[in-house]
Amino acid sequence: MRGERLYLFYTAVSHALGQTQCMAFSDDGLHFHKHENNPIILHAPDGQADFRDPKVTKIDGTYYMVVGSGQNGIGSVLLYRSQDLLHWEYVSTLLEDKRYGTAIECPDFFPLSDGYVLMFSQMKRRFRNTVFMYGNFDGANFTPQHVQRPVFGPHYYASQSFCCPTGRRIIIGWLYSWAKRPNKKVDYAGALSIPMELSWQRGHFALMPVNEATHLLRKRRTLLLKDTKTIELFLRGGKTVFCCWYRK
Repeated sequence: MRGERLYLFYTAVSHALGQTQCMAFSDDGLHFHKHENNPIILHAPDGQADFRDPKVTKIDGTYYMVVGSGQNGIGSVLLYRSQDLLHWEYVSTLLEDKRYGTAIECPDFFPLSDGYVLMFSQMKRRFRNTVFMYGNFDGANFTPQHVQRPVFGPHYYASQSFCCPTGRRIIIGWLYSWAKRPNKKVDYAGALSIPMELSWQRGHFALMPVNEATHLLRKRRTLLLKDTKTIELFLRGGKTVFCCWYRK
């Protein structure tokens, strides 16, 4: 959002140009118009074929865009910056590591607490698809200090975040598994997760359903107990595996 205009960034694909980064805008939040100068980023700096999923964040008055990429079997996250959302310059490769697959998808980058978070999804992984990194950023380079996966399982992918008016960092993930074909009668295929607030607490990422969804929690389920201040998850037999505090 810039002024009264809403900007939408997306990856376009064509036989002639491959994957390119484009922009559309809306003045009413309902009707979008593709920008006349698309694509705003024609190709990756080294001509990578995998070049998709732009995410834009404003940091200290400058717009930054991260794009998922990969080349020669090594996944990477590319960083661009702009002052007007239309003209973008390549800054650096924010992350490059073959441990995260041949191409990185759906990256997100934003400040949190006293540091910065780089979040992305990994292709062709049965579990632990979403990686969260916490570290330092100097305007061009990101130095990760912690690598964590707070969401474990095959049905949480392509998570993206936004900063709400109260300053909370809210994350929503995609609940789908490429390896499993759902029954035609189900209504959850391609559904999104409940919005969760992300925070950095004592060297760890913490994810909790937003306060607006607290009323949906039941006080007791088979393996979950909720009281006035905490939510506790335990295994059969009574062993606690997760306990956290929440705000009413």
